[in-house]
Amino acid sequence: MNAWCTLPVILTVLASYAYLAKRMPKGLLFAGEWMAIGLCWCPRVILYNYLTYFFFYTGNPLPFEGAYGTGRRRSLSSKGRDLFSARCALSS
Repeated sequence: MNAWCTLPVILTVLASYAYLAKRMPKGLLFAGEWMAIGLCWCPRVILYNYLTYFFFYTGNPLPFEGAYGTGRRRSLSSKGRDLFSARCALSS
């Protein structure tokens, strides 16, 4: 049970690390992720809260990526896919 309840926490941390590792120093990012997990007030067994955190995190960077990109030339379909994915993540 403990492994299943820890899985959403791990997925959220890995998703945020993968996205933010391109934009900030990795040591600072690791320290921030460590503090975020350590200071989180919600018990791990309440999966509904952590799934909300996960979808909220995955839905926030996607509109930014869809609107502005990351400096590389992107097709209109990939921008639309990012915006649609953000809409799905934030509406769930």
